[in-house]
Amino acid sequence: MEANAQVVATTSDVRQLSTKAAVFYLIIFILAYVTNAMDRQIFPMMLPWIAKAHNFDLKLAGSLSTIFTLGLGLAGIPTGYLIDRWNRKTTLLIGMVVYSVSTLLTIFAL
Repeated sequence: MEANAQVVATTSDVRQLSTKAAVFYLIIFILAYVTNAMDRQIFPMMLPWIAKAHNFDLKLAGSLSTIFTLGLGLAGIPTGYLIDRWNRKTTLLIGMVVYSVSTLLTIFAL
């Protein structure tokens, strides 16, 4: 019973964000969400142009789209594992680093 009492935080333990900081973090989260949504929405819209530029037939273009979507879904497995073991901040930072490094590596893709 005593161990549970230690887990509960009192209001004096919680630090309040200033309004400026709260608005700043809200804008950062909105921009991250918009970027993520664009990434997911723009690929299917651009698929006909991608297929034409690389001479993909309909079957190969559909497979490419499926693999893209599967990649998004499979990313949930390691994310769930990390969230179970580490806190949100650490998991977010790892995700941002992986995403940033992956984006940088696209420069070298031919």
